Amino acid sequence: MERCKQKSLSNVAKWVGVMLLLAVIGGVAGYAFSAPQAAPMEMDYTQPAKWVAEKCLPSVVGIQSLSGEQAVSEGSGVILSSDGYILTNNHVVNGADRFQVRLHDGQVLDAALRGGDESTDLAVLKVDAQGLTPVTIGQSSEAKLGETVVAIGSPGGLRLANSLTSGVVSGLGRRLEDENLLRVPLTIQHDAAINPGNSGGALFNADGELIGINTLKYSGSAYDSVTYQGLGFAIPVDAAMPIARQLMELGRVPRPQMGAKVTTSAVSNAAGQPLARVCIAGIVEGGPAEEAGLQRGDYILSVDGTPIWSLIELTRALDAHQENEEIEMEILRPEGARYHTFAVRLTLRVPEA
Repeated sequence: MERCKQKSLSNVAKWVGVMLLLAVIGGVAGYAFSAPQAAPMEMDYTQPAKWVAEKCLPSVVGIQSLSGEQAVSEGSGVILSSDGYILTNNHVVNGADRFQVRLHDGQVLDAALRGGDESTDLAVLKVDAQGLTPVTIGQSSEAKLGETVVAIGSPGGLRLANSLTSGVVSGLGRRLEDENLLRVPLTIQHDAAINPGNSGGALFNADGELIGINTLKYSGSAYDSVTYQGLGFAIPVDAAMPIARQLMELGRVPRPQMGAKVTTSAVSNAAGQPLARVCIAGIVEGGPAEEAGLQRGDYILSVDGTPIWSLIELTRALDAHQENEEIEMEILRPEGARYHTFAVRLTLRVPEA
Protein backbone atom coordinates (compact mmCIF):
# COMPACT_ATOMS: atom_id res chain seq x y z
CA MET A 1 0.00 0.00 0.00
CA GLU A 2 2.67 2.40 0.97
CA ARG A 3 4.67 1.21 -1.98
CA CYS A 4 1.82 1.86 -4.27
CA LYS A 5 1.32 5.19 -2.70
CA GLN A 6 5.00 6.01 -3.08
CA LYS A 7 4.76 4.99 -6.69
CA SER A 8 1.67 7.14 -7.09
CA LEU A 9 3.36 10.15 -5.49
CA SER A 10 6.37 9.57 -7.68
CA ASN A 11 4.16 9.60 -10.76
CA VAL A 12 2.48 12.75 -9.55
CA ALA A 13 5.84 14.38 -9.02
CA LYS A 14 6.88 13.39 -12.52
CA TRP A 15 3.73 14.83 -14.02
CA VAL A 16 4.09 18.01 -11.99
CA GLY A 17 7.66 18.33 -13.22
CA VAL A 18 6.60 17.81 -16.83
CA MET A 19 3.79 20.33 -16.48
CA LEU A 20 6.13 22.89 -14.93
CA LEU A 21 8.61 22.33 -17.73
CA LEU A 22 5.90 22.75 -20.34
CA ALA A 23 4.68 25.86 -18.57
CA VAL A 24 8.17 27.36 -18.71
CA ILE A 25 8.59 26.41 -22.36
CA GLY A 26 5.13 27.71 -23.15
CA GLY A 27 5.85 30.93 -21.32
CA VAL A 28 9.05 31.47 -23.28
CA ALA A 29 7.32 30.63 -26.55
CA GLY A 30 4.38 32.80 -25.65
CA TYR A 31 6.74 35.68 -24.94
CA ALA A 32 8.46 35.11 -28.25
CA PHE A 33 5.18 35.31 -30.15
CA SER A 34 3.65 38.04 -28.05
CA ALA A 35 6.72 40.21 -27.57
CA PRO A 36 5.78 43.86 -28.06
CA GLN A 37 6.13 44.98 -31.68
CA ALA A 38 7.40 48.42 -32.70
CA ALA A 39 4.64 50.72 -31.53
CA PRO A 40 3.15 53.26 -33.91
CA MET A 41 4.67 56.71 -33.58
CA GLU A 42 3.01 58.60 -30.79
CA MET A 43 2.61 62.30 -31.17
CA ASP A 44 4.93 64.44 -29.10
CA TYR A 45 2.80 67.43 -28.18
CA THR A 46 5.83 69.23 -26.79
CA GLN A 47 7.61 69.16 -30.17
CA PRO A 48 4.94 69.22 -32.90
CA ALA A 49 7.34 70.22 -35.68
CA LYS A 50 9.62 67.28 -34.88
CA TRP A 51 6.63 64.93 -34.88
CA VAL A 52 5.40 66.25 -38.23
CA ALA A 53 8.88 65.91 -39.73
CA GLU A 54 9.17 62.27 -38.70
CA LYS A 55 5.71 61.42 -39.95
CA CYS A 56 5.32 63.56 -43.07
CA LEU A 57 8.68 64.05 -44.79
CA PRO A 58 8.24 60.86 -46.89
CA SER A 59 5.02 62.33 -48.33
CA VAL A 60 6.56 65.56 -49.68
CA VAL A 61 8.66 65.79 -52.86
CA GLY A 62 10.76 68.30 -54.74
CA ILE A 63 9.91 69.02 -58.38
CA GLN A 64 12.05 70.28 -61.23
CA SER A 65 10.27 71.35 -64.42
CA LEU A 66 12.28 71.44 -67.62
CA SER A 67 11.91 72.49 -71.23
CA GLY A 68 14.27 70.24 -73.10
CA GLU A 69 17.38 70.30 -70.91
CA GLN A 70 16.70 73.78 -69.55
CA ALA A 71 15.21 74.10 -66.07
CA VAL A 72 12.06 76.24 -66.14
CA SER A 73 11.16 76.19 -62.46
CA GLU A 74 11.57 74.27 -59.22
CA GLY A 75 8.90 73.63 -56.64
CA SER A 76 7.36 71.12 -54.29
CA GLY A 77 4.53 68.60 -54.23
CA VAL A 78 2.68 66.14 -52.03
CA ILE A 79 2.14 62.44 -52.69
CA LEU A 80 -1.57 61.60 -52.99
CA SER A 81 -1.34 57.86 -53.64
CA SER A 82 1.08 54.98 -53.19
CA ASP A 83 1.16 54.47 -56.97
CA GLY A 84 2.59 57.87 -57.75
CA TYR A 85 0.03 60.67 -58.10
CA ILE A 86 1.49 63.98 -56.90
CA LEU A 87 -0.32 67.28 -56.31
CA THR A 88 1.45 70.60 -56.88
CA ASN A 89 0.81 74.13 -58.14
CA ASN A 90 0.09 74.67 -61.81
CA HIS A 91 2.61 77.52 -61.97
CA VAL A 92 5.33 75.04 -60.96
CA VAL A 93 4.76 72.93 -64.09
CA ASN A 94 3.47 75.57 -66.52
CA GLY A 95 5.60 76.04 -69.62
CA ALA A 96 7.56 72.80 -69.19
CA ASP A 97 7.49 69.55 -71.13
CA ARG A 98 9.54 67.34 -68.83
CA PHE A 99 9.44 66.83 -65.08
CA GLN A 100 11.58 65.21 -62.42
CA VAL A 101 10.46 64.40 -58.89
CA ARG A 102 12.89 64.02 -55.99
CA LEU A 103 11.73 61.82 -53.12
CA HIS A 104 12.71 62.48 -49.52
CA ASP A 105 15.42 59.81 -49.69
CA GLY A 106 17.10 61.51 -52.65
CA GLN A 107 15.74 59.18 -55.35
CA VAL A 108 14.89 61.07 -58.58
CA LEU A 109 12.03 59.87 -60.80
CA ASP A 110 10.77 61.07 -64.16
CA ALA A 111 7.16 62.31 -64.05
CA ALA A 112 4.39 62.97 -66.55
CA LEU A 113 1.87 65.78 -66.33
CA ARG A 114 -1.57 64.26 -65.77
CA GLY A 115 -3.36 67.61 -65.91
CA GLY A 116 -3.33 71.21 -64.76
CA ASP A 117 -5.96 73.78 -63.85
CA GLU A 118 -4.73 77.33 -64.34
CA SER A 119 -7.55 79.14 -62.59
CA THR A 120 -7.07 77.25 -59.31
CA ASP A 121 -3.29 76.95 -59.76
CA LEU A 122 -3.34 73.21 -59.16
CA ALA A 123 -1.78 70.38 -61.17
CA VAL A 124 -1.19 66.64 -60.85
CA LEU A 125 1.94 64.75 -61.87
CA LYS A 126 2.32 60.96 -62.15
CA VAL A 127 5.46 58.94 -61.51
CA ASP A 128 5.86 55.26 -62.32
CA ALA A 129 6.35 53.91 -58.81
CA GLN A 130 4.73 51.75 -56.15
CA GLY A 131 4.83 51.77 -52.39
CA LEU A 132 5.12 55.54 -51.96
CA THR A 133 3.87 57.12 -48.74
CA PRO A 134 0.70 59.12 -49.40
CA VAL A 135 -0.04 62.18 -47.33
CA THR A 136 -2.75 62.06 -44.66
CA ILE A 137 -5.56 64.37 -45.75
CA GLY A 138 -6.99 66.60 -43.04
CA GLN A 139 -9.89 69.06 -43.02
CA SER A 140 -9.01 72.69 -43.62
CA SER A 141 -12.50 73.64 -42.44
CA GLU A 142 -11.37 72.69 -38.93
CA ALA A 143 -8.30 74.95 -38.96
CA LYS A 144 -8.29 77.41 -36.06
CA LEU A 145 -6.68 80.82 -35.74
CA GLY A 146 -3.43 80.49 -33.81
CA GLU A 147 -2.97 76.73 -34.20
CA THR A 148 0.46 75.36 -35.04
CA VAL A 149 1.21 74.63 -38.69
CA VAL A 150 4.27 73.18 -40.40
CA ALA A 151 5.37 73.83 -43.98
CA ILE A 152 7.55 71.32 -45.84
CA GLY A 153 9.01 71.96 -49.27
CA SER A 154 12.03 73.01 -51.30
CA PRO A 155 12.66 76.73 -50.75
CA GLY A 156 15.23 77.89 -53.26
CA GLY A 157 14.92 74.67 -55.24
CA LEU A 158 15.98 71.05 -54.90
CA ARG A 159 19.29 71.86 -53.21
CA LEU A 160 17.23 72.76 -50.11
CA ALA A 161 14.66 69.98 -50.46
CA ASN A 162 13.01 68.61 -47.33
CA SER A 163 13.15 71.98 -45.58
CA LEU A 164 10.73 72.43 -42.69
CA THR A 165 9.45 75.62 -41.10
CA SER A 166 6.73 76.15 -38.53
CA GLY A 167 4.35 78.89 -37.48
CA VAL A 168 0.70 79.46 -36.75
CA VAL A 169 -2.49 80.08 -38.67
CA SER A 170 -2.54 83.87 -38.97
CA GLY A 171 -5.84 84.28 -40.78
CA LEU A 172 -8.65 82.31 -42.37
CA GLY A 173 -10.78 83.02 -45.41
CA ARG A 174 -8.28 85.35 -47.07
CA ARG A 175 -9.31 86.23 -50.61
CA LEU A 176 -6.64 86.63 -53.28
CA GLU A 177 -7.70 89.33 -55.70
CA ASP A 178 -5.52 88.09 -58.52
CA GLU A 179 -7.04 87.83 -61.98
CA ASN A 180 -4.63 85.00 -62.81
CA LEU A 181 -6.16 82.93 -59.97
CA LEU A 182 -9.83 83.26 -60.82
CA ARG A 183 -10.95 80.18 -58.94
CA VAL A 184 -8.54 80.06 -56.01
CA PRO A 185 -10.80 79.84 -52.96
CA LEU A 186 -10.46 81.69 -49.71
CA THR A 187 -6.96 80.84 -48.49
CA ILE A 188 -5.24 80.02 -45.20
CA GLN A 189 -2.83 82.73 -44.13
CA HIS A 190 0.12 81.60 -42.00
CA ASP A 191 3.53 82.77 -40.87
CA ALA A 192 5.59 79.62 -41.45
CA ALA A 193 8.44 80.83 -43.64
CA ILE A 194 7.92 79.97 -47.30
CA ASN A 195 9.89 81.11 -50.33
CA PRO A 196 10.13 80.44 -54.07
CA GLY A 197 10.39 76.66 -54.34
CA ASN A 198 7.84 76.04 -51.57
CA SER A 199 5.05 76.39 -54.15
CA GLY A 200 2.98 73.21 -54.32
CA GLY A 201 4.35 71.99 -51.01
CA ALA A 202 2.50 70.97 -47.90
CA LEU A 203 1.00 72.87 -45.01
CA PHE A 204 0.38 70.43 -42.14
CA ASN A 205 -1.42 70.82 -38.87
CA ALA A 206 0.18 69.60 -35.64
CA ASP A 207 -1.37 66.15 -36.16
CA GLY A 208 0.55 65.70 -39.41
CA GLU A 209 -2.55 66.12 -41.58
CA LEU A 210 -2.44 68.07 -44.83
CA ILE A 211 -4.63 71.17 -44.55
CA GLY A 212 -3.27 73.30 -47.40
CA ILE A 213 -1.09 73.60 -50.50
CA ASN A 214 1.37 76.49 -50.15
CA THR A 215 0.88 78.71 -53.16
CA LEU A 216 2.32 82.17 -52.62
CA LYS A 217 3.72 84.67 -50.16
CA TYR A 218 3.08 88.40 -50.03
CA SER A 219 6.21 90.50 -49.79
CA GLY A 220 4.85 93.78 -51.13
CA SER A 221 4.37 95.37 -54.52
CA ALA A 222 6.12 97.88 -56.71
CA TYR A 223 4.03 100.57 -55.06
CA ASP A 224 4.94 99.62 -51.47
CA SER A 225 7.78 101.33 -49.64
CA VAL A 226 8.09 98.47 -47.15
CA THR A 227 8.85 94.76 -47.42
CA TYR A 228 6.44 92.35 -45.75
CA GLN A 229 7.46 89.18 -43.93
CA GLY A 230 5.54 86.19 -42.64
CA LEU A 231 2.59 86.44 -45.02
CA GLY A 232 2.17 83.02 -46.60
CA PHE A 233 -1.00 81.70 -48.22
CA ALA A 234 -2.15 78.12 -48.82
CA ILE A 235 -5.04 76.73 -50.85
CA PRO A 236 -7.30 74.87 -48.38
CA VAL A 237 -7.17 71.10 -48.87
CA ASP A 238 -10.99 70.89 -48.78
CA ALA A 239 -11.05 72.89 -52.01
CA ALA A 240 -7.92 71.39 -53.55
CA MET A 241 -8.88 67.71 -53.34
CA PRO A 242 -11.99 67.81 -55.59
CA ILE A 243 -9.85 69.49 -58.27
CA ALA A 244 -7.07 66.96 -57.71
CA ARG A 245 -9.46 64.03 -58.10
CA GLN A 246 -10.78 65.36 -61.42
CA LEU A 247 -7.24 65.88 -62.67
CA MET A 248 -6.30 62.34 -61.58
CA GLU A 249 -9.36 60.76 -63.19
CA LEU A 250 -9.90 62.95 -66.28
CA GLY A 251 -6.73 64.97 -66.69
CA ARG A 252 -8.90 68.10 -66.82
CA VAL A 253 -11.60 70.04 -64.99
CA PRO A 254 -14.70 70.51 -67.19
CA ARG A 255 -16.49 73.79 -66.49
CA PRO A 256 -19.33 75.82 -68.05
CA GLN A 257 -18.14 78.51 -70.45
CA MET A 258 -19.55 81.12 -72.80
CA GLY A 259 -17.05 80.81 -75.64
CA ALA A 260 -15.41 84.21 -75.29
CA LYS A 261 -12.11 85.63 -74.15
CA VAL A 262 -12.52 88.41 -71.63
CA THR A 263 -10.29 91.08 -70.13
CA THR A 264 -10.57 94.11 -67.88
CA SER A 265 -11.08 97.52 -69.46
CA ALA A 266 -13.04 100.25 -67.70
CA VAL A 267 -15.82 102.14 -69.41
CA SER A 268 -17.74 105.12 -67.98
CA ASN A 269 -20.77 107.17 -68.90
CA ALA A 270 -20.73 110.82 -70.00
CA ALA A 271 -20.61 111.95 -66.36
CA GLY A 272 -17.54 109.84 -65.71
CA GLN A 273 -19.38 107.26 -63.64
CA PRO A 274 -18.07 103.72 -64.10
CA LEU A 275 -20.37 101.33 -65.95
CA ALA A 276 -18.30 98.19 -66.36
CA ARG A 277 -14.78 96.73 -66.29
CA VAL A 278 -15.14 93.35 -68.02
CA CYS A 279 -14.80 93.50 -71.79
CA ILE A 280 -15.06 90.78 -74.42
CA ALA A 281 -11.66 90.61 -76.13
CA GLY A 282 -12.43 87.77 -78.52
CA ILE A 283 -15.17 85.42 -79.63
CA VAL A 284 -14.63 81.66 -80.04
CA GLU A 285 -15.90 80.59 -83.44
CA GLY A 286 -19.00 78.45 -83.16
CA GLY A 287 -19.22 78.96 -79.40
CA PRO A 288 -22.21 80.05 -77.28
CA ALA A 289 -21.28 83.74 -77.33
CA GLU A 290 -21.12 83.86 -81.12
CA GLU A 291 -24.41 82.00 -81.43
CA ALA A 292 -26.04 84.42 -78.98
CA GLY A 293 -24.86 87.47 -80.95
CA LEU A 294 -22.16 88.84 -78.67
CA GLN A 295 -19.32 90.78 -80.29
CA ARG A 296 -15.72 91.68 -79.60
CA GLY A 297 -15.63 94.95 -77.67
CA ASP A 298 -18.90 94.38 -75.79
CA TYR A 299 -18.86 95.25 -72.09
CA ILE A 300 -20.55 92.82 -69.69
CA LEU A 301 -22.77 94.70 -67.23
CA SER A 302 -24.56 91.84 -65.49
CA VAL A 303 -25.31 88.11 -65.52
CA ASP A 304 -28.82 87.09 -64.47
CA GLY A 305 -29.27 90.52 -62.91
CA THR A 306 -26.07 90.41 -60.85
CA PRO A 307 -23.67 93.28 -61.66
CA ILE A 308 -20.28 92.19 -63.00
CA TRP A 309 -17.28 94.35 -62.14
CA SER A 310 -14.39 91.88 -62.31
CA LEU A 311 -13.23 88.69 -63.98
CA ILE A 312 -13.58 86.90 -60.65
CA GLU A 313 -17.25 87.89 -60.39
CA LEU A 314 -17.89 86.74 -63.96
CA THR A 315 -16.15 83.43 -63.28
CA ARG A 316 -18.25 82.80 -60.19
CA ALA A 317 -21.44 83.66 -62.08
CA LEU A 318 -20.62 81.13 -64.82
CA ASP A 319 -19.49 78.43 -62.38
CA ALA A 320 -22.86 78.61 -60.64
CA HIS A 321 -24.46 77.02 -63.72
CA GLN A 322 -24.37 73.66 -65.46
CA GLU A 323 -23.85 72.67 -69.07
CA ASN A 324 -26.72 73.68 -71.39
CA GLU A 325 -28.16 76.11 -68.84
CA GLU A 326 -29.08 79.51 -70.21
CA ILE A 327 -27.92 82.77 -68.65
CA GLU A 328 -29.16 86.29 -69.31
CA MET A 329 -26.33 88.69 -70.00
CA GLU A 330 -26.73 92.47 -70.16
CA ILE A 331 -24.25 94.09 -72.54
CA LEU A 332 -23.13 97.62 -73.31
CA ARG A 333 -22.07 97.94 -76.94
CA PRO A 334 -19.86 101.03 -77.33
CA GLU A 335 -20.86 101.44 -80.94
CA GLY A 336 -23.92 103.64 -80.54
CA ALA A 337 -23.69 103.29 -76.73
CA ARG A 338 -26.55 100.82 -76.76
CA TYR A 339 -27.63 98.34 -74.13
CA HIS A 340 -28.54 94.79 -75.16
CA THR A 341 -29.69 91.66 -73.41
CA PHE A 342 -28.58 88.28 -74.73
CA ALA A 343 -29.49 84.73 -73.77
CA VAL A 344 -26.32 82.63 -73.73
CA ARG A 345 -26.51 78.85 -73.46
CA LEU A 346 -23.40 77.55 -71.71
CA THR A 347 -21.30 74.59 -72.75
CA LEU A 348 -18.48 72.73 -71.03
CA ARG A 349 -14.98 74.02 -71.34
CA VAL A 350 -12.76 70.94 -71.64
CA PRO A 351 -9.10 72.00 -71.60
CA GLU A 352 -6.54 69.73 -73.19
CA ALA A 353 -4.80 67.52 -70.67
